[in-house]
Amino acid sequence: MATRASIAITNMMDEPVACIYHHYDGNPDCLGVTIKEFLEGGKFVNGLTKEAEMGTQFNGVEDFAAQLLIHLKGTAPGMVYLETASNFGELGENWLYRVMAHSEGASLECISNHPMMDFEDDWEDINVVLERETSKK
Repeated sequence: MATRASIAITNMMDEPVACIYHHYDGNPDCLGVTIKEFLEGGKFVNGLTKEAEMGTQFNGVEDFAAQLLIHLKGTAPGMVYLETASNFGELGENWLYRVMAHSEGASLECISNHPMMDFEDDWEDINVVLERETSKK
């Protein structure tokens, strides 16, 4: 069975930049780690240098969103889709992620999607979730 997930990416004004739906392997120790490593593998800049390669520099959160989509999608059809922000959490996802831009770059949080969740208060840093999920095994 698919472990579905969505990723909301927002700018510093908390406005949606992109929403990405990921059809399977959406659990924190798979998709969460992939997003975390991609985010930590590059740095946010104001203007790319000639040394910039995919995943090494992000010219703002909008560029990060585009690069992440390409990284997740690869060359295979299906599995990864762009979605509207209004559908975030409404597609039967098991996990939700949000990448939020701030002055030092961006942070990654996640939440297990369930009917009683509170989108405002239940979000946790990805590292906290990964530590908890690892200790369960």
